[in-house]
Amino acid sequence: MFIKKLGKDLVADKRVRFLVTGGMNTTFSFLAYSLLVVFGVAPHLSIVIMYPISIMHSYIWNKIFTFRSKNKSAKELLKFVLVYVIIFGINYGVVYALTEIFHINPFAAGMIALSISTIMSYLCHSRFTFNKKTI
Repeated sequence: MFIKKLGKDLVADKRVRFLVTGGMNTTFSFLAYSLLVVFGVAPHLSIVIMYPISIMHSYIWNKIFTFRSKNKSAKELLKFVLVYVIIFGINYGVVYALTEIFHINPFAAGMIALSISTIMSYLCHSRFTFNKKTI
């Protein structure tokens, strides 16, 4: 009974749904990237191919599961993509600064950037992309 209620409460929490969706999308993205590399696509080209597919995968799950948006406008999708473009730039900048300027281990820099981008992504999507007032 307790486990069932806990599960229900967790699924009711938008932040938990966001983390679950993020985990699924990260797994999906890595598998897509790996599959492309296994089939002989160069790693840098695999990223270029995988990133737009990953954004669409993330958009669908965030729209349906995380934020439960009923909006059918292209504006919502454009806002979603814009957030990801900005987040990508911030990630790149954080990793570059931490590794090249502060000489932090690249794996630690990646974890720091991921933490920052996860929080920023949630805030931007909940307050901008899927906010009924801004659509």
